[in-house]
Amino acid sequence: MRFLAALIPLALMACSGQTTWPDGLDRTTTISNWRGPRATADGVLFVWKDRQPRQSLYLTGSFNAWRQADPAWKLSETTPGVWSILSELDPGKYMYLFVVDGRMLPDPANTNTQPDGYGGTWSLLTVP
Repeated sequence: MRFLAALIPLALMACSGQTTWPDGLDRTTTISNWRGPRATADGVLFVWKDRQPRQSLYLTGSFNAWRQADPAWKLSETTPGVWSILSELDPGKYMYLFVVDGRMLPDPANTNTQPDGYGGTWSLLTVP
């Protein structure tokens, strides 16, 4: 798997005042109404939006054996309050969570979820 940070396109959007995603992504989706991970030609784009300052933000799930602080899955703050990572994933179904300052949390922008069997919730993703 190859991991890419989605820094440059989102940083350019912030500088230009643009509110839609760069070419290759759903142009009708604005940052303010983002709804879960998106498949792109370069991989899957995961986004966490939060106005609170964060010390660390990672992605964990069935795609990385639930490693909670895997440097390959660390999100970058691309604009103030918006963190993202662009990652290549093989086709399949995945369960995932964000690790926000050490707390494992489901993706608040993804309504596709499943109970984890312990009183919590996993976010679900299907990569075609």
